[in-house]
Amino acid sequence: MTRLSRFIYLIGLSVIVLLLWQIAVRFSSEPQSEGSANSLYVWNRSWSNEVLQGIRESAGKVAGYVVLAGQVEWEGSTLRVTSVGCDYAALAKTGKAVGIAIRVGAYSGPFASEEEPFDTIVSLASTVLSDASCEGLKIREIQIDFDCPESKLDGYRVWIKGLKKVFPDVPVTITALPTWLKHEEFKQLAKETDGYVLQVHSLETAKTIHDPITLFQGEKARRWVQEAGKRGLPFRVSLPTYGYQIAFDEDGMYAGIFAEGPRREWPEGVRVREVRTDPKAVAEFVRWLDEKHPKNMKGLLWFRLPTQEDRLNWRWPTLAAVMEGRVPEPNLLPQVRKPEPELVDITLKNTGEADSTQPITLSVRWQGSRLLAADALAGFRLANTSPDELTFYSSRNGSSPRIYPSEEVPVGWLRFDTATEVQVDVLAQQ
Repeated sequence: MTRLSRFIYLIGLSVIVLLLWQIAVRFSSEPQSEGSANSLYVWNRSWSNEVLQGIRESAGKVAGYVVLAGQVEWEGSTLRVTSVGCDYAALAKTGKAVGIAIRVGAYSGPFASEEEPFDTIVSLASTVLSDASCEGLKIREIQIDFDCPESKLDGYRVWIKGLKKVFPDVPVTITALPTWLKHEEFKQLAKETDGYVLQVHSLETAKTIHDPITLFQGEKARRWVQEAGKRGLPFRVSLPTYGYQIAFDEDGMYAGIFAEGPRREWPEGVRVREVRTDPKAVAEFVRWLDEKHPKNMKGLLWFRLPTQEDRLNWRWPTLAAVMEGRVPEPNLLPQVRKPEPELVDITLKNTGEADSTQPITLSVRWQGSRLLAADALAGFRLANTSPDELTFYSSRNGSSPRIYPSEEVPVGWLRFDTATEVQVDVLAQQ
């Protein structure tokens, strides 16, 4: 081979390698299915350290975020604007696409772009865009979350059309309820947007403690997605991760609701029902979407960001499993510690992907020692089985402790007359 031929050969080989590298990079960085791209709502009104930790933990798992940036609502005839102190610098560090959501309270018009409500929304959005830009974050979407009356969808279109003119360089989207899909006015409204988010879940209230309550129904969600697909307009689907508590008075009548943040303490005499999103139902829906999602469906938006302080929301292991279409399960492992040679502390750690809520029974056995004292903790109870065995069990009346993934809870302790080794087995775990 001549020097010129070798040079041409090497150049050709380099071109082939470069093309193969570009193809590999492109396919490794693109999702397999646009319809299954996952983003997260960050709906926290106070950005605690737990929220920031949740964002850091999620950054490698999602395509982007939509953060609640502010709320516009009416107190009588007076407009009230609430801004959320989002940490835009932290969001910029994730390198993910970030949109802002503006929540608009109940309003029935007028919807002219010259009216105060429209100007208020524009002012709030402008301030947020400026604040984010100062922190090095370019906002990719302005999302309006307005539960518009179905009879006012045409008026709502005026707002969206006006926002598009004011913010021509930022996509404007809306959230939409399934009941809107049947209206021609919604079709015209959606055409003015850069896409809409179909909410296939709802936080319902009940009039009495005996009324059925559901957050998500897969059959209905599939039907709504199919209907949205027929419209031919770009949309995403919002899926739930949360739960909520509904309080009822002594007569069983509705008394209040709680859905976000640390657990609430209710007044004495109030009965509380806790309703949570079923991971299995949502995982089955995700699997269906992977195969059946319409071409105009552009991804999933999960409500909401998991944090350690949010006791009514899924934890990350649960959400990660459901995003993949897997049904998460709990897995409880007993942990034994000996602060002193004669003292044994027993805990349970959930190493699975789902909350543990079912009754649990643990057997503790030993040999050659005399038990001096023992006690159960954190909702567990204690039963003597034999001189060298004890049983700890959680209540079977519906009040078994909830053990979140990665969480460890105390079960009880035992004190012996001499240094003792114990054998702990989980006998019942469902």
